[in-house]
Amino acid sequence: MKKALCFVVVLMILTSFAIMPAMAEDTNLALGKSVTAESDYSGTNPSKEDLIFFSATYLTDGEAPIWDGVSQDVHLCWYSEAQTQETDINLTIDLEDVYALNKVVLTPSSFLDGQSFPTDFDILVSNDGNEWSKIGEVRDRTGVISDNMVFDTDKEARYVRINVTKMSPITDGNVFFAGIAEVEAYGGPVTAPETEPTTETNPGTNDQSFTWLIVATAAFALAFGAFVFLRNRKEAEVF
Repeated sequence: MKKALCFVVVLMILTSFAIMPAMAEDTNLALGKSVTAESDYSGTNPSKEDLIFFSATYLTDGEAPIWDGVSQDVHLCWYSEAQTQETDINLTIDLEDVYALNKVVLTPSSFLDGQSFPTDFDILVSNDGNEWSKIGEVRDRTGVISDNMVFDTDKEARYVRINVTKMSPITDGNVFFAGIAEVEAYGGPVTAPETEPTTETNPGTNDQSFTWLIVATAAFALAFGAFVFLRNRKEAEVF
């Protein structure tokens, strides 16, 4: 009986720690984070904000809705316009902390079947918003697209940027357009090198670390509660 109980306790604790890396990997760090859309390129509107369909904030709202072509209250995507197909637009997401990223994912908009997805763009990341490292690029992309674009990385960064240098070929005869439905960033907390002294981290400064602490604590409490319950039951049987 005691051996079985010990096995259950150990299994529950180990399981709680085993799911921690999966939690970090599966968490969209960009969800709900602030987005800035900027451009100094002549004749470029970096983000259309005059219609409910379009806004830079939709890049991190966790949604990529399928538009039925009729509804007038759908938050579709980030959308921009420029007088020439060549442009220079920066879409920057602040993750609010430095993370060890493993991938950045871009989702095309269902609007026009993804044909407004930019033709040329780079994916960049940065720790401080000043020095940038490129982790991916796309050139000469045209046509219908529905699949997500995934850019793997092993960089540590706080900021993610999409630098659009060429709009889609979609035009109304006056301006060219570009649109992206969603930007996601995945990764986990930065771990200090083993050779460096470790310092205690305030759980409140890192939401994921705090979440892991809650999971581990809950698992331990549950295991301890099971132990006490079975022990009391055993004692009751004796008397």
